[in-house]
Amino acid sequence: MSDKTRTILVVEDDALVRSFVVEELADAGYTVLEADNGEAAAELAVHRAFDVLFTDIRLPGAIDGWDLAKLVRDIKPSVPVIYATGYTSKREQQLPGTVFLMKPYRPVELLHAIATLAAP
Repeated sequence: MSDKTRTILVVEDDALVRSFVVEELADAGYTVLEADNGEAAAELAVHRAFDVLFTDIRLPGAIDGWDLAKLVRDIKPSVPVIYATGYTSKREQQLPGTVFLMKPYRPVELLHAIATLAAP
């Protein structure tokens, strides 16, 4: 699957960060779905197809990034997950076959993580 046909679900509550990430991914040729909380992302996960989940860990509401990743993997077991946070380096809830990025990360780090996880 080429990058131009991959869809990334971006979940980030900070509108400025989310906008930046969405723009970088779109510029790199990805199709992007976006959500500002875990509940909205969970709804998208049920009803939309995507190839990679990129989620902040700390999200407003009842579903944080850890829980969202588990929910997505229950629905779509093969979807790669990239976690991002600026608040903790603890990875005890990280699922197998995932990547953990500390904020602030550079766009090239995100693009490399997607390419690595989504490689055929």
